[in-house]
Amino acid sequence: MLPSRYHPFVPTRSTAKSPGLRLDTALLKSGLRLAVGVSGGADSVAVLRALAARAGELGLVLHVAHLHHGLRGAEADADLEFVRELAGRLGLPFHEKRIDTASEAARLPGKPAETIEEAARRLRYGWFRELMGGVPAGAKAHSSLDGGNVRAEARTLRDEAAGFGRRVVDAVATAHTLDDQAETVLAKLLRGAWTEGISGIHPVVEFAEGSVVRPLLAVRRAEVEAYLKALGQEWREDSSNRHLTYTRNRIRHELLPLLEGWNPRLREHLAQMAELARDEESWWAAELARVAPEVILVGRPVRGGGRAAAEGVALDLERLRELPSALQRRMLREAGRRLGPAMDFSGTEALRGLALEGRAGQKCELAAGLRAERTHRELRLSIEPEAEGAPAEVEIPVPGEAVGFGLRVRIELTPGANRAAERRLQPGNARKGMTSVVPQTKQAAENRLRAGNARKGTTSVVPQTLDNKDSGFSPCGLGTREWAPESTLSAASKTPRSQSGLSGTTKVLRLQNPGAIRTAVLRNWKPGDRVHLRHSSGPRKVKEVLERMKVSGADRAVWPVIAWGGRIVWMRGAAVEAEPGLQIEVAPVENDADSEDAGSKRE
Repeated sequence: MLPSRYHPFVPTRSTAKSPGLRLDTALLKSGLRLAVGVSGGADSVAVLRALAARAGELGLVLHVAHLHHGLRGAEADADLEFVRELAGRLGLPFHEKRIDTASEAARLPGKPAETIEEAARRLRYGWFRELMGGVPAGAKAHSSLDGGNVRAEARTLRDEAAGFGRRVVDAVATAHTLDDQAETVLAKLLRGAWTEGISGIHPVVEFAEGSVVRPLLAVRRAEVEAYLKALGQEWREDSSNRHLTYTRNRIRHELLPLLEGWNPRLREHLAQMAELARDEESWWAAELARVAPEVILVGRPVRGGGRAAAEGVALDLERLRELPSALQRRMLREAGRRLGPAMDFSGTEALRGLALEGRAGQKCELAAGLRAERTHRELRLSIEPEAEGAPAEVEIPVPGEAVGFGLRVRIELTPGANRAAERRLQPGNARKGMTSVVPQTKQAAENRLRAGNARKGTTSVVPQTLDNKDSGFSPCGLGTREWAPESTLSAASKTPRSQSGLSGTTKVLRLQNPGAIRTAVLRNWKPGDRVHLRHSSGPRKVKEVLERMKVSGADRAVWPVIAWGGRIVWMRGAAVEAEPGLQIEVAPVENDADSEDAGSKRE
């Protein structure tokens, strides 16, 4: 019998006629060793079954990869066994790895804290890159195929992966669908993303080790489930995908269905917007590569010409002024990106204002430790390192309760208003970290505005985005505006500042529907944070407040605040201007641990 010209893991013929599922085969080259990331959910099971059915036709060498995130106990263990059994039934080599996502998400020296979703994604793609670049010892690779030759081939692959770190696969396929694309784009829009964010999930992501491909990106989830039902193929359901604590789940189960009442083709249109944004970004990337070397400079200028080595980057102001506004913004964001932070719109506009209209000697602090200083000819950017040893950020559901920084925090919504007088912070409680904040009523706030007393601390800002990690302040004091949906503005927002005792015509924004923002964040203060204290004329830098409180050293390095809707609504030891409709209770807690779960799509 002549030996087969096919790799032993490439089926030579289909055993039965089965329904098909649309795949983007342009992403798949003949001879490709492709690992399919399978969580056990409908999407990943479907892409595995569809690829396995066409592996002979396409010339693919398939593997199955499953990452156990260590988050859902017995449910996750059952997912692993389900995928292992499916790989065995299809006769494909199976790779698995276990990780402790919660521990990996924690803040460590030299590493900022992450959310569970962020850590899970980082670890997942890190493992994919290991598979493509050579799997280190500790990851398991095995096959359930029958036949001596096949078993020998499986042993060879396993030995190479575990012992020698040789390349196991050329690419990894994930199961993102058109629905995932629509959810991602909508989430990015809600957070005020730029076009690179709106580009959503890319069909191909290139790494040094290989490619991650998404062959189902044009397929709807309903098609996936119909395909599996036609095959009689079961799948696993991740219970965390039903938890409305997570933003993606609220978008999936609440917001998208509501918006589809206005436009039934919304998901399709959001996916098209992502494709347009990807093409736009491709053009901008080439344009930036062409122009940036003339505008973005490294080091500091020295007498006699040339530049000396120095931390940070600088932008040539004369050349920056010559560029169109769109390219100015891109250039500033590119300069920031080289230092680490991704600037939002208000931060970018603040830097643009400082560069084009500021004076030599002016400085500016933004989120993530980004600092700017203007000279006569340059705008210099640098990073101030964050304090080491601060606890991880903790998300607090609103309404709800959470523990972090040795504190138990409870937040309640009080939409009708406060009949009792506002309880002021007691000095003794401030030292103990105990605060009870009861907000003023909306009517009382509007009455004070009409009376021309806005300077006494009645104004509150509304978030520019729904991302609670940013402070949402007006950076550099250059007058950038915060944003709020029209439905959240009260009548006070339409009152000119000249009528409320303030100069100018900038609108005063008032949050009318606090329930629209469902998550607050308990975190360490950051450079650039601002807080509006009671009886103050406006927001002050947290750094200055700590100096006035005579907080220094290790205490100052780790000082908790609560951010909600882009504003700091609580700060340890400080009497923060109350947020209408929000009640915060903070008390110390002993021997209590934080707990989080994951709600993101698993691959």
